[in-house]
Amino acid sequence: MTSSTYALEIAPTFTMNANATAGPIHQIFTPTLLIDFKHTDQGDMIAIEDLHQTKTGTITENQTMTRYDIINQRYAS
Repeated sequence: MTSSTYALEIAPTFTMNANATAGPIHQIFTPTLLIDFKHTDQGDMIAIEDLHQTKTGTITENQTMTRYDIINQRYAS
């Protein structure tokens, strides 16, 4: 028994550590690369797909500021 199609999937793992003003950031990325080996009527073919990785998000920092001048105006009124 033989096969005319083979697929190779490469999935490296990248770890990112960073210190930002909003705090420490720790992210892990695992993009995948797919390589297909095919035998067709037109001959042997190697197809390489792009690396795919999607990670969405935001870094936020919240600060609370007390405006004593506004508090004093509120009490005065």
